[in-house]
Amino acid sequence: MTYKDKEQLFKEEFDISFIPDFGKRLALISLLGYVMSTLRKTHPDASVYTVIKNMESPLYDHEIQALAIVVENFTKGSESFPLFGVAPKEVVKTIKEILNTALPF
Repeated sequence: MTYKDKEQLFKEEFDISFIPDFGKRLALISLLGYVMSTLRKTHPDASVYTVIKNMESPLYDHEIQALAIVVENFTKGSESFPLFGVAPKEVVKTIKEILNTALPF
């Protein structure tokens, strides 16, 4: 598989540019990682996909899948997550706010 083939596959399957701001994408990944690390202490089988789906986000299912896979990949093996100045009690609210900035494509 060539670089171009891989690039096209990534764009088709794992692109999260529906969140228009780069900083918000990074924050979203980190904040979801934080939520998952906290949640998995009591629910080890929890999935990022299910958490996002349960937040009633405006995303289409294929976008939720792409975001969940990216979050799992970026946060795998991590134990600490920057909260970007967000108080722990405000993390879920902030995630929902970021998800609501999604651009429909």
